[in-house]
Amino acid sequence: MSNHASLVLHLPVLIIFTILLAFGLPRGRSSLYRDRSVFFMLCLLLWQVADVLFFSVTSEVAAEIFFVLRYIPITFLPTTYLFYCIRFYRLNSEVSAWMYAVLFGVPSAMTLLMLTPASKMIIEADALYDGVTTTVTYRYGPLFYAALAYILAVYILIGVVVVYFVRVLPGAYRSGSFFHVLYLIIFLAVQTYHFGVMHGVFGDVYFFGMSVGGLLFYLSHVLHSRNRGLNMDENSVLDYLDNAVFILNEDGIIVQTNYPATLWLKSLKRGVENVSFDGLLSVLSNNKRISVKPLEDSKDFDIHITETAIPLIYRMERRSFVASDKISKGEFITLTDVTSNRLLIDRLRDMAGVDSLTGLANRYRYQDLLRKLDRAENYPLAVVIGDVNGLKYVNDNFGHQEGDEYLREIGKALHKRCPKDGYVARYGGDEFATLLVNSPPERCSNISTAFTRN
Repeated sequence: MSNHASLVLHLPVLIIFTILLAFGLPRGRSSLYRDRSVFFMLCLLLWQVADVLFFSVTSEVAAEIFFVLRYIPITFLPTTYLFYCIRFYRLNSEVSAWMYAVLFGVPSAMTLLMLTPASKMIIEADALYDGVTTTVTYRYGPLFYAALAYILAVYILIGVVVVYFVRVLPGAYRSGSFFHVLYLIIFLAVQTYHFGVMHGVFGDVYFFGMSVGGLLFYLSHVLHSRNRGLNMDENSVLDYLDNAVFILNEDGIIVQTNYPATLWLKSLKRGVENVSFDGLLSVLSNNKRISVKPLEDSKDFDIHITETAIPLIYRMERRSFVASDKISKGEFITLTDVTSNRLLIDRLRDMAGVDSLTGLANRYRYQDLLRKLDRAENYPLAVVIGDVNGLKYVNDNFGHQEGDEYLREIGKALHKRCPKDGYVARYGGDEFATLLVNSPPERCSNISTAFTRN
């Protein structure tokens, strides 16, 4: 096939891969790192660029260089695809750092060799251009077969992972995984056909298969993107919750936090990576300005933070769950800011603690005061209770408005007569109560006489 005909064949594929890559880029600045599909499409694009340049140049030396360089993105393809599948199936926590290093180290080492005279250990090419067609005579070195074995091993591993998850994942994921399976079948078939059966003959079939595989891969990526609501990773729906969420595994170790939880920990200058729930409580309790108060008959806690300008109160709730993406069962903790609710409750209680007619403490406030003052340092604690004589007569003969005014005057008189360390409350109706701390019987008698005379 002439160089011109090969360009006609390859340019549309190059344009398609350029469009696919363009669709992958506008997903945020971190997409090139987080979304491995962009890396995969970039490898496909570079592969096609190298082929187009190979058929475009007339220099035999340049043709040899581009022919060899095309194997660099080919070597990186399975690694980037595997990284994408790791993220696609949310297996990040299952892959250790050394496994990443090995998977990335092999193609990196091959790339370095490709750029040195040692590239002959991988492939040695000799190009001949007759003015119409560039013909390449090449010989594979021992490292080429090692790289080919690595590529096939990675693709087989990907195939095992994909087939497994096709069976266990919800239907929303199966459509994307189905295209992954088709891609793997086509790609492995074309690889075997090219390197095994025909050994380089009919390269157009090889690149056609590669192009179809790339399109299938992109379809799986698109379908996966439409179902991102199911993903429990950094960009999960948990990040859009207002409440902080901590995910715990079966051993009570925190394995994931959503974005509000991360911000909350940063505000406290704390980190809880790979620590237990008890460790989290210990981290919080070690701060003198943070108090952790367990709730009665519950696994929940109240977190009081006084190191801020306005004291904050959080309700920490711990619940169990099953069938997580990272663990089969475990627990999650939600942290809810209840400061505004508590302030509202306190305000309502303060409002409820004042008798609207007399301005004295009401019955609720009286009972609250009685509980608070019931301490040894206030003993003897005296309670003086009495009612107003003649209230019914005033109401019946002069009206309830005069009766209310009568109660207000009584309240003012009692408040005026009450010692500074005492409390007067309207207990209800025409009954009033007085609390007196450190008051022996004789003092109570004197105060009762003063109230009666009033």
